[in-house]
Order: sequence, then structure tokens, then C-alpha cells
Amino acid sequence: MNRVTSIDARMLERFEQGYAARPELNVMSNAVSRTALPDAAFVPAAAAKLRMDFSVLVKTNNITNQKQSGRCWMFSTLNVLRQRVIAKCDLEDFSFSPTYLAFYDKLEKANLFLENILHFADQDLTDRETYTLLGNPLPDGGQWDMAISLIKKYGVVPSWVMPETVHSTGTAKYLPILNRKLREDALELRAMAKEGKDTAARREEMLAEIYNALCILYGQPPRSFDFEYTDKDEHYHCDRNLTPHTFLEKYVGNDLDDYVVIISSPIHALNRTYCQPFMGDVVEENMFWLNLSQEELEDLTIRQLQAGEGVMFSCDCHPDGDRANGYWDPDCFQYGEVLGGLTFGMTKAERLLTRESTMNHCMMFCGVNLDENGKADRWKIENSWGDASGQKGYYIGSEKWFKANVYQITVRKSLLSDAQRALLRKVEPHDLVKFGLIPELIGRLPVITVLDDLDEDALVRVLKEPRNSLVKQYKELLGMDNVELTFTDEALHAIARKTIERKTGARGLRSVMESILLPIMYEVPSDATIIRVTVDEDTVEGGEAHLEYGAVRKRYKNQAALS
Repeated sequence: MNRVTSIDARMLERFEQGYAARPELNVMSNAVSRTALPDAAFVPAAAAKLRMDFSVLVKTNNITNQKQSGRCWMFSTLNVLRQRVIAKCDLEDFSFSPTYLAFYDKLEKANLFLENILHFADQDLTDRETYTLLGNPLPDGGQWDMAISLIKKYGVVPSWVMPETVHSTGTAKYLPILNRKLREDALELRAMAKEGKDTAARREEMLAEIYNALCILYGQPPRSFDFEYTDKDEHYHCDRNLTPHTFLEKYVGNDLDDYVVIISSPIHALNRTYCQPFMGDVVEENMFWLNLSQEELEDLTIRQLQAGEGVMFSCDCHPDGDRANGYWDPDCFQYGEVLGGLTFGMTKAERLLTRESTMNHCMMFCGVNLDENGKADRWKIENSWGDASGQKGYYIGSEKWFKANVYQITVRKSLLSDAQRALLRKVEPHDLVKFGLIPELIGRLPVITVLDDLDEDALVRVLKEPRNSLVKQYKELLGMDNVELTFTDEALHAIARKTIERKTGARGLRSVMESILLPIMYEVPSDATIIRVTVDEDTVEGGEAHLEYGAVRKRYKNQAALS
């Protein structure tokens, strides 16, 4: 165990002497005494390169404003979809009602919270899952999948049908109160579940209370409405008695399942589809992501922009951003230089693993500039922070910032290659129950992914390559009797094929190996003249192992030779 290191007087003296030896540090201290660090570290020359000119540009409309709420994911999803209504109706501008979706988001999240509370009712309140749930029963955040789940279930309405309220735009004003109530509900439901009581009726009563509160805070969602609008040619239109679902079908379309969420996570295996159970808003839906390389993620983004459609994306918006002027670029800030020569060099994976970086904001790419080689060098971003931030609501992200901080995009499945589409096989949590995993265990799985069956070559690698592989284990076992064990490549492939035939996966390799080597392991200790055993394909298929004999060997490595 390492000795505890404390900061003592001698260490402080060395620090002081080091600071005094660098007079430029005092100059920097004076400079930042009246200037905030981001302003002092700003590099105007780097920002000047980020021009608001783009070779590929998607038409956008008015800048939306989520205000004091965590609904960026909802706004960016609706910003992608609203172009459909604008084009279909030949409008100058159009906005969906985020209030309408936010109402049902909170209602569905309350239901999901109670569902998860009951799922983990046998846990202690301090266990990880329950403790996390109770930390934030009604989170504001979300992702594309969550927005689409709400839209498919409840439809959409124009902004004027259910306008914003002081509470939809400032969720911190009421969420602590509803969270308090849901925590109390959680305790009651847990007690009922432990007593073996039916919780369904009481749970519905709890949700009814949340519904009433949301109606007071947001207004009651409409069952029907008239869609009135004037097109660019000043022609008046009125489509009467629409429901949110008929409006969705008529003016947006029913192809929302034609999109796929792509992530680029360096801490997860590439070319896998992942499912995150027990998360989201609509309890009957799950979130799925396909993890591809950074290059593939960027290529798909460019291709959708070239096709004339914006790209909703998720990123870490905190590093290297100038909110006032609309720049996201690491080269625009010299924090290390201003702070005395600090250096930063973590990889994207290291930033994720150390919690230095996380997905915390959703926006929409609406443009990209491609250089003479067709490579992106800057990106146009439509934000939802109002038109007073950035450049009238738009931001510019450099290519360096994109690579470091963009983690997720949503694109049409038609843009994927055949190989990429083949990866979209999905696994649901209930599928795992069918495979024999108990729900309590599934609930502890933060991420679920689809895996391919191991092929023959992969099984051979499992036999040979791990540090404690089966081949190495059996060689070591016979080596205790000073007998050399050898497998031919053909033998290893034959073992792999037998395992595939039995459909037992990698776990079945041991039983195949054991059946082959069991007679040998009985014979070797009784015959001190055996010095080498070779297993070939014929041995695997039922033939005899090839034995080589020599002088009487040491029976064990540390035993004296027999005479």
C-alpha cells in the first residue's frame, strides 16, 4: 500500500519558489483578474477561420428556444421533422408544440419510474438501481428514440394549439415537487409489493395525480383541433377536426421507423447494435443504437445533409465553446497556456471513462463545408437556445470539435450500406428472459447488445490465444508429468467444428477437449516412457492420439529421475 502523501511546509515552499521563478505567471494572474478565463484564453485568429459559409446547406427556419428546460432532444427532433410540414404546406415557417410532447414525456416517465420501482421492489433502498432511480424520478433529458416513441404514441400538434407555459419553459420551478410526490409513491408501492398486494389500481391513482398536476402546469392536451394556415402565396387553408395522430399521418408521415440512431463510442465494440433497457420514457419501448466508427458516423452525416435533410445529433457541448459568438473549436481557446502551461492529451475513450466527457446536449446539423478533397472542415449547427445566442441562434463547429465531442447522430436507414443494415438486428430485454436470464439479472444490465455466433476460426482463436486458453491449460497439465502435448491446426479446427455442431458455443470447447484427452490423461501417469502426445484431426474424430516414447522420464517436474 502506498504511503499517504500530505502537503507539508517544505512542499509549499517548493511550490512558492517555482511560481516566483516564473514572472510571466504573475502577468497572467493580473490579466485574468478582471477577465473571465474563457475570454482571456480566446484566440480570435482561430475563430476567424470559422466562416458562416458552407458548401452543403439545408434550409432551416426560425430558431427555437428551449429556455430553462432540458428539452434539447425534443426540440432538435422536432426541428428535423418540421421541414416536412413547411414543404407540404408551402409555408414560410412552422413549429410543433414542444409543450404537447413534454406533457406526455413527464407522464410516461412517471409511469416508467413506478414500473422500475416495482421491478426492483425487493432491493434495499440503498442498492444501486433503486438509489439511482430515486435520485431523479422525472429527468428532463432524452434522445431521439424517446421523442419518436412519444410522437408515434401521441401524435404532434402545431405550436399554437398547445403553447408554452412558464413551467414548460422552466421545469426547475415544479420538478422538485413532483419528484417529492413520486418518491413517496415509490415507498408505498414497494411496501405493497413486499406484502404481496396488487399494485395496479393504486398505481393508476398515482398516475392520475401526476396527470392532474401536469394539466395545471402545462394545460390539458387537445383531443382535436383545426389546422389553419396561410401559405407563401397568401392562400388561406383550414383542415378541420384533426387529431394529433391524423395531423402526424397527414402532414409528417408514418415513416419514423425508417431512421436509425448511430453512435460512435470508443469504449464499446464497434459494429454492434446496443439496447439500453429500463431507460427512456414510454415503458413499452426501448432505445437502440448502432455503434460505428467515427469515420462512418461522419460520412453518414454528410450524406444526409447532401440529401437535403438535417441531422439530429448528441454531443458534449461544454468543452471549447463560445456561447456568445457561436464557436465550438478547441483551437479557439488556449486554456493551458493561460494557466501556466497546462497540457491536455486524453483520448476520447479516456475522457468518457474518466467522466471528463458525456453526451449532454442535442442539436441539428444543417450544413457542412467540404474542402477540395471532399473532407469536412466545419459544420453549421442549429441550436435551440434562442436567436440571442451564437450567430442569431446558429453555431459553427470545427472538424476537430466534431471528432472530439460528437457521439450520436440519427440518419435514414436507406443511407446505410448493406453490411451496416445487417447489423440492425435488435434484442429486446424480454428476449433475454426467453433465453433463461431472470428479470432481476436483466435489470442489472446497463446495456444489451446483439452478438453473432462464433465461427470456426473464432473458436480456434479461443482455444489458442487467451492467457489461460484450453490448449495452454492441457499442455500445462501434461507438462506436470514432463510430457509434451501438441495439437495440429487441423485438430483445433476439428474441435471447433464439433462444438459448432453441438451448438454449445465457446463453453462447449472444454467438453470436446476433455472427451479427447481423458484416455490420454489416464495413460500418461502409468507409463513413464511416454514423452510426447500429438493430437491430430483423426484423434478428434475418434482415432488414437499419437504417442512418442523415450527414456524413462521424471514423473514430475520436481521429482528425481527414476532409475
